[in-house]
Amino acid sequence: MCDKNDLGGETYKGISRRYFPDFKGWKIIDSFKSQKDYLISSDLNKLNSSSESIFLNKLVFEFYKKEFLDKSKINDQGIHEDIIYTIIDFGVNIGIKRSIKYAQKASESYPDGIPGPKTIKALKDFSENDKRTLFLLRFLNYNITFI
Repeated sequence: MCDKNDLGGETYKGISRRYFPDFKGWKIIDSFKSQKDYLISSDLNKLNSSSESIFLNKLVFEFYKKEFLDKSKINDQGIHEDIIYTIIDFGVNIGIKRSIKYAQKASESYPDGIPGPKTIKALKDFSENDKRTLFLLRFLNYNITFI
């Protein structure tokens, strides 16, 4: 999809061609766009019913795992999935290091953008049911302030 007001330019499932030109899925997308019955970028939705969609969706999954989840270093640490999802979701838009800094502020850790043992422990502590909502509200507050 291409929104002329989007600084990322052309995107597919949130992946910006401008910022991630090496995404392997662009080859499939470009191949689809070169077909003569391709009219507008919204026709990319037709990929969902093609045989290529399974492979493309796999590439999208691998992209987000590699670029955000793996780089965050917070997966498989005993941190609740709601907290991980929130950090990663914001990281896609503002950068993973900045998102980690906001998570550190929200969990009362030192905000250096590096999820070391103290940050992991703090995020685990906030993973308990009664504290998770407080963490998420604090985290969102830092991000609203950013906007």
